[in-house]
Amino acid sequence: MAEQADALTGEITEVADHERAADGGVVPYAATSAGDIINMIEDGQFSAEIVHAVGELVATMTDMAAATGNKQKGSLTLKLDFATEGGPFTVKSGFKVTPPKEIRRPTLLFTDEHNRLSRTQPKQRQFFGVRQVGTTGPVRRV
Repeated sequence: MAEQADALTGEITEVADHERAADGGVVPYAATSAGDIINMIEDGQFSAEIVHAVGELVATMTDMAAATGNKQKGSLTLKLDFATEGGPFTVKSGFKVTPPKEIRRPTLLFTDEHNRLSRTQPKQRQFFGVRQVGTTGPVRRV
């Protein structure tokens, strides 16, 4: 057994001789968790993209919850397609982010005698028509 120091923590660990490559370096370990597998895909780029997508999803959900005061739901779906012809495996990866649905407020519209939509009730008189806003009148200080 040989000793190896972790470059980040300085921790001394023992490495079996069969876990060393011909140049003396440590052989990459076999996956023991789903996280290990995800980190192996695309040399870690897939994992980095997932982390970035989750950050964007969380930010969107936080903003929408603050703006609406309502509970928000979102999801991230991972897809791993495995293929083999009896030898090594190829893995095609992908993920899909489903952000919360934006809740839009309803608009009340009426129909006239020709079945056209209108914002005003056709059977009701209007007190004020459409007015032009301009600078033609005097400015008042309040």
